[in-house]
Amino acid sequence: MKKYLFSVLFVLIFVSSVFAQPTEEVEKQIKTLFPNFSISTVTESPVPGLYEVVSKDGNIVYWSPKGYMIFGEIWTSTGKSITAERRQEIVAEKFKNLDLSDAVKIGNGKNKVITFTDPDCPFCRKSYEFLSKRNDITEYLFLLPFHGDSSKKKIAYLLCSKDKKQAYSEIMSGREVSVSNECIKKSEETFKKHLSVAQSMGIGGTPTFYINGKLVQGANIPLIENILNGGK
Repeated sequence: MKKYLFSVLFVLIFVSSVFAQPTEEVEKQIKTLFPNFSISTVTESPVPGLYEVVSKDGNIVYWSPKGYMIFGEIWTSTGKSITAERRQEIVAEKFKNLDLSDAVKIGNGKNKVITFTDPDCPFCRKSYEFLSKRNDITEYLFLLPFHGDSSKKKIAYLLCSKDKKQAYSEIMSGREVSVSNECIKKSEETFKKHLSVAQSMGIGGTPTFYINGKLVQGANIPLIENILNGGK
């Protein structure tokens, strides 16, 4: 009986390996049918016959070699989203290799928080109000002027200030600040760098956080607090 089961298992593995297409062929097929779709990686998904395709902006879709592209998530019978887990893994790998040398560093606590924020974003201010009350975080800021000149003015004020922590507090309070054209011009290069980092990470909205290895999108204060306190 054991020999029979082993033989059946071997045949199944052999058959699936014969009919599974090499990922290079799958990628070639997708590029032929969808030439404008930017592919980062193609791998076999947990579902036989489907391939996981990660775009260069970090999105995950699934491909059937019969010519179907599937947008959505794969869920297990236990209610776990395999897609969400993979998305976290992809993001985690990106953040692990992220160069923080151009970020503005605030604080020196044990919790590492990478923040993508805009001083004119009300939800960013709400998050700041919570985080500013803690003294156990080191925050790396990428400042995104999504609200145009108003945001640029406040960000430039922070970048040109000697006391970055105090300036950060001022611009996130919503108060107007005074800044010279020279300072704004001087900050242009940093604007470009921070926007470039956000684009490379697939971040198009604020606030977005990466806290102790976990992605948080939006001002989800209960989740942020849970992660900072050692939760999952």
